[in-house]
Amino acid sequence: MRLFFTYLSSLKSIMVNTRIIGSALEGVLFRIYKRAMYSLNRDHNAEYLDSVSRQICRIRSELDEYSVQVTRNKSYRILVVIRFLSHGTKAGVVWTLLNLAIGLSLRGFNVTILTESCDGKARIFEKDGIVIEELPLELQNSDDLPGFYGYWNAAVKKRIVRDSESQIFAISTLAGLETFFKHELPDHLKLITYLVTDHVIQAQSRTRKNSKRLLHLKRLERDFLILQNNILVADSNAIVAALSKILELPQLPETSKVIHIGWPALTPQERIDGIPENFFLNIGTVSWRKGTRTLLSAWQQLESEETFRHYKLVICGVSGDDFLSELLIRKLVKRNRVVRLSNISEGQKSYLMKRCKAVVIPSNFESFGIVGLEAMSAGKLIVSTREGGLDEVLPQTILEFKARSTSELISQLKQSVSSSVPTYEQQLAKFRISRMIEAFESLITS
Repeated sequence: MRLFFTYLSSLKSIMVNTRIIGSALEGVLFRIYKRAMYSLNRDHNAEYLDSVSRQICRIRSELDEYSVQVTRNKSYRILVVIRFLSHGTKAGVVWTLLNLAIGLSLRGFNVTILTESCDGKARIFEKDGIVIEELPLELQNSDDLPGFYGYWNAAVKKRIVRDSESQIFAISTLAGLETFFKHELPDHLKLITYLVTDHVIQAQSRTRKNSKRLLHLKRLERDFLILQNNILVADSNAIVAALSKILELPQLPETSKVIHIGWPALTPQERIDGIPENFFLNIGTVSWRKGTRTLLSAWQQLESEETFRHYKLVICGVSGDDFLSELLIRKLVKRNRVVRLSNISEGQKSYLMKRCKAVVIPSNFESFGIVGLEAMSAGKLIVSTREGGLDEVLPQTILEFKARSTSELISQLKQSVSSSVPTYEQQLAKFRISRMIEAFESLITS
């Protein structure tokens, strides 16, 4: 199965990089990708809808008295674009947007979620007051976007234009340019673009060279961010500063508003078999950005330490851009030093959080740091860098180390064995989900 994901990831990479718009090659790649994706996700339909229902109950319980319907908000039509929700993807950005959609719906807004169809058929569902529309990809790409982005962008724009008789707010992330318009926006449409972890930042942080593809994406993003009626919201000051520098947009701090992500309390635990009694936990895509290689290097060097022979490392997350780290993980799994999990549920995450010795966040860049909030909610020690938005999320009481410093990480892991857990209540209060919903409600209605 992991090889299948690697195959699919390779297809995606080719489509992201190609700019042979309208060519026979792009059409072939598009059809291969669709067939592979539909084959992978054909059984996910009922599963993801059940997940949405459970999350609605979770957010309703979390918001409690705040979730009272507000009649005046019914006049606002909100489209929330969450491409990979239907694929069963449980990444932080996907669930952040889902939580936002649920929260706005509970406040009386007319909310529709747009997600990619898993079998190429258009469908409409209704879940506790939220409409979910599955849109098939469109083989057209008039805005010079890389194919992987362009087909979905075309599907979203086709849906948006269809509702031209009413005022619409379309909420999406910058990553993927899902609501990209090359020219000025239609009069009936206002965009709310959430600036979260972005492909351009990831690429630029790994190399100082500007490839043709990177320069092209930078130009597209720059043009998109200066469109009128495009309301810019960021999950941290760090990503605003990074995008401002990389895209050469010095005005971005003045034209964007920071709304920190709000996160609900941990869900009831869902047991996972085969989990060791003593372990350290790392949650996130196996990738350069997440610092997986630094963590694995430190863990290998700790093998000879008597104390750490009693601990294992549990790594949870999908495969990303670090194939060498995946190979190293396989070796450590065979040596019974690492447990590798992939797309875990929220309940399974709670189970792991509650039982681990500490949560390790070795990231080279984070626009925010949801795992840090979850670790605090679980009352766990945090061993982490302070890169990007992590510095805004995490308290001063964490066991901090410098990004890419294996020696500092080793030192802090040793320290964690005998450290006590600090209190996090004051820090967690800053990131209640009600605060995020209130901020977006004010943004839309003002």
